[in-house]
Amino acid sequence: MELILNSNMLFFIEESILIEDGFIDELRKIIESSNKNKYKIRFLFDNNTKDLIKTLASNNNVKKSYLLDGTIDILNEYKLYEEIETNSYLEMSLLEKELKKGKNSTIYFLTQKENIFNSLKVFKDKYNCKFYKYYGTFEEWLVKTQKLDAFYLEEDSDYIPKVETKGIKYVYSPKYGYLKLDLKTEKSGGEGSVFKTYNNLMAKIYKPESITYVNFKKLSAMIDMNLFNPNICWPKDLLYYDNNFVGFLMDEIDNAEPLLTMRLENFSSLSHLERFILCYNMLKNIKYLHDKGILVGDLKPDNILVKNKNEVFFIDCGCYQIDDYACPVCHPEYTKRVFKKDEIKKQLRLVEDEYYPINKMAFEILIRKNHTYSPDNLDIENQDKNQFYYPLNVNGIKPQTEDMAIWCFLTQPMREYFYYYFKDGRITDLGTWCNELKIFIDKMMTKMNS
Repeated sequence: MELILNSNMLFFIEESILIEDGFIDELRKIIESSNKNKYKIRFLFDNNTKDLIKTLASNNNVKKSYLLDGTIDILNEYKLYEEIETNSYLEMSLLEKELKKGKNSTIYFLTQKENIFNSLKVFKDKYNCKFYKYYGTFEEWLVKTQKLDAFYLEEDSDYIPKVETKGIKYVYSPKYGYLKLDLKTEKSGGEGSVFKTYNNLMAKIYKPESITYVNFKKLSAMIDMNLFNPNICWPKDLLYYDNNFVGFLMDEIDNAEPLLTMRLENFSSLSHLERFILCYNMLKNIKYLHDKGILVGDLKPDNILVKNKNEVFFIDCGCYQIDDYACPVCHPEYTKRVFKKDEIKKQLRLVEDEYYPINKMAFEILIRKNHTYSPDNLDIENQDKNQFYYPLNVNGIKPQTEDMAIWCFLTQPMREYFYYYFKDGRITDLGTWCNELKIFIDKMMTKMNS
């Protein structure tokens, strides 16, 4: 798709699109066309765009660092580079002033990041705005509805038998052959039970009501993806009993404890720095999945295992949301949106639904409190999930409690990420979160080693 250029244009460009292959050539075409036709054109950028150059260089992305630096040089040469404060896309008042000035212009928002599109789309109807991403050609961002239909069957007994699985001792895997279940290791859950079997493998055996055609089709699609990440216990094969589908196979994680157990023990086994590293590795795993279009769905500390601060594992991945296959379960404490009966089986979640448990778990790891904590509710999980007691401005604060001391110890961007999400619902994407944590961790480790 080509952008339609006219006599009066205002571009707001998010920095990640600047390092997308081929985008610099498109930028040159836009500039050359505007010069040739004497179009009025402005380019606005977040004032942290130049900081990305240093971040890319520190992460050994030298090529992208040079590309971004060179792109900014080209824009400066044409006197087309203007910066504006958005507070990492959390505060849009100054941007809106510029949009009001350019209300007679065609306004283009160019971004690769869905969460930034979600922050900016509030302007779509107020101004003459168009939103595009770029992957070799421009693609228009489409506003998603809150109701995306999942693949769902009300009655599927004609497609798949719901066999009784209680007490079975052997199952069959097309890839691994016959497997004996160690019945002494059984761990029960909502959908079924998990057993140890041969060669450090675990078998999840469904209850009859969870043996569905949807689960069969989704697991088949997941296995065909051949996803391999040592920290994601992705389904390895389907399991059968007496030629009937009964579950799936996954890797076993030894000598690890659930993140939930660590949370209940207030993360007492970890130092402050170790908790930051643990949080970074957890978010990195989620980002890996999101980058592949996969949502965890039932994102909660029960389904995360920790060996140490650097080894964080995601388990029970068979319920993840992929393509139009929904995640049919949720934990109310780690879900912002209230789902009605069977709604999560029939409707897909949006990526923004994932950010409530992301922010909640990150806050619990770093601060060791519920985000709804205040001295008045004594850390009891509050019904108001938007309650947030911690201040954005910590200047002059003399912390009287450990949690407030840690809050003040966070970088200003980290405090902003939490504050604006829990107070206003503004999302900071996982890439930004991971970069900020990585820079902070590296600085702390350098100080410790000096």
